[in-house]
Amino acid sequence: MTYLRQQVPEEYQKCIVGMKQNLKHVLEIGETASDSKIKLEARRIANDCYRYIINLCTNAGIVNDALKFVTQKQE
Repeated sequence: MTYLRQQVPEEYQKCIVGMKQNLKHVLEIGETASDSKIKLEARRIANDCYRYIINLCTNAGIVNDALKFVTQKQE
């Protein structure tokens, strides 16, 4: 139960922060690159980062539901 209450939300937050850092770095690479292939690849990776971030944000309800379920079972 401690894992669900402490570890999962912490890891979830780390994932979001990490993906945002990755996105920022990739966008910087895309802006400063002179090679069009690198720019296109950076945009592709940025799109993947956006997809992962929105997926994490929209699935936050699942984590909350799991925590509520565990709390109700303990009571």
